[in-house]
Amino acid sequence: MKQNKIAETNNVLQCRKLISGFLRRTKSEQRGMALIYGDPGLGKTRMGESLAFENQWLYLRCQAKTTAKWFLGEIYARVSRYVYGAPQTLSGTLADMEQEIIALLLEHPEIVMVIDEINLPIQFRRWDVLEMIRDFADLTFASFILVGEHNTKSALESYNKHFFDRCNFFFQFKKLDPADYAKVLSVSAEIEIADDLIQHLYGETGGNLRKLGKALERLEGYARVRKLTRVTIDDLKKKAEAV
Repeated sequence: MKQNKIAETNNVLQCRKLISGFLRRTKSEQRGMALIYGDPGLGKTRMGESLAFENQWLYLRCQAKTTAKWFLGEIYARVSRYVYGAPQTLSGTLADMEQEIIALLLEHPEIVMVIDEINLPIQFRRWDVLEMIRDFADLTFASFILVGEHNTKSALESYNKHFFDRCNFFFQFKKLDPADYAKVLSVSAEIEIADDLIQHLYGETGGNLRKLGKALERLEGYARVRKLTRVTIDDLKKKAEAV
């Protein structure tokens, strides 16, 4: 399976349009927060990573045990690497750390940061982390693209209407269709996958790209053993019979 390849599925194409509009916003009138959300396995994280890699944006993935101090340290490490060419460490009170980051963001309004798994601070009620992001968006012209699970939008609205209102751009990743699967397999598979097998894989995995990736790895392993460059539904049946 080819790594670091992103297919131009309908989700990806529409998301790119939204992000493009977000970055063209009038920064003095619209705060710098956008939200990408949706069910697991639809490619949100890969999209966020791809956007960051393609455009040399900053990328941070929240963790289950994210604390305010850890969060500020990770933000500063990325911003300072962008500004100074190497990550710097940050110390002092949380307020001092936050002000240091704000100062750098004010000097570099072109900075864009993707913050993935934003649902985790919400899940574990780390509201201080969310408030720091709001401060960064309110007090600077930097842009923050938040990525979260399917209920993140409603959770943010329930948490704080003022925070929610600052997210002016939303995009929901939706269930993929068979045509999307064909696009994904065309860029990620090391072998050719026949149309009938694409339909079967779609039904078997329910439009979930993580499940598709595991199924594809098994198929490619079977193909290597059999020295196949193209796999059909009949090959899959033979594989099942051989087990």
